[in-house]
Amino acid sequence: MNGSADLEILKLVCNKIMKSRLASVIQGLVLVFARMIIINAQDTVNFLTTFSVDNRMGLKVLIDKWLLL
Repeated sequence: MNGSADLEILKLVCNKIMKSRLASVIQGLVLVFARMIIINAQDTVNFLTTFSVDNRMGLKVLIDKWLLL
């Protein structure tokens, strides 16, 4: 992952995952992170642990929504 703009976009994607109610939207957004995890798991997980969405770690937001699908 490179560039602060890219990281901001990924934070916004995680924020959208948290706030979305439609399964089809959540699936598409979770797929972004699923592909990133396949490509570079360590950097993706490290990134997800560096910020919070509504006082919840980004990684927890992603995993909670992922498991609900």
